[in-house]
Amino acid sequence: MSLDPATTALLVIDVQNEYFDGKAPIPDGDAALEHIRAAIDAAEHAGMHVVYVQHEVLQRERGVFLRGTHGFELHPRLEPRSGDPLIVKHYPGAFAQTDLDEVVRANGITQIAISGYMTHMCCDTTAREGFQRNLKVLFLDDATATRDVEHPTLGKVGHADLYRATLLTQASMFAEVLPTSGFVRRLTAA
Repeated sequence: MSLDPATTALLVIDVQNEYFDGKAPIPDGDAALEHIRAAIDAAEHAGMHVVYVQHEVLQRERGVFLRGTHGFELHPRLEPRSGDPLIVKHYPGAFAQTDLDEVVRANGITQIAISGYMTHMCCDTTAREGFQRNLKVLFLDDATATRDVEHPTLGKVGHADLYRATLLTQASMFAEVLPTSGFVRRLTAA
């Protein structure tokens, strides 16, 4: 099955320095970044819309993802084209209180492809929001990554288990989960 680049948008979610050399490092972040770059390259070559999403924390006392800091900035390996939308969000979902829905509708987008960080949080939430808006959702499994999560009473979940559980949940209802190579193959078949 091929992808129509005119009606599909690649979302590049929260690929920010905070996850690489800041306070919230992701163990598999570099590996996922290679796949994110491959997805972006294929999307750009096909003329597909690429939407960059950047997370900003408004509670400065949290000390992460603060506008004006190195951690807030997009990773230097990302090179948005001049016409690519940049959405700044304050919640896990990229549709929540942003103009992403307007960008999607104005461009005739009926399908979104999810890439970025973190698999279990912002990628998962955005995919569910897209599903709730009747968009077809592709979740690029190897173009996302997450980190260990720990809670004082609930314990710790390792990043690999959290990643896998999120992908299984996405595949059960919300999205088609596929590797970046599958996404690229579909684009080149279009």
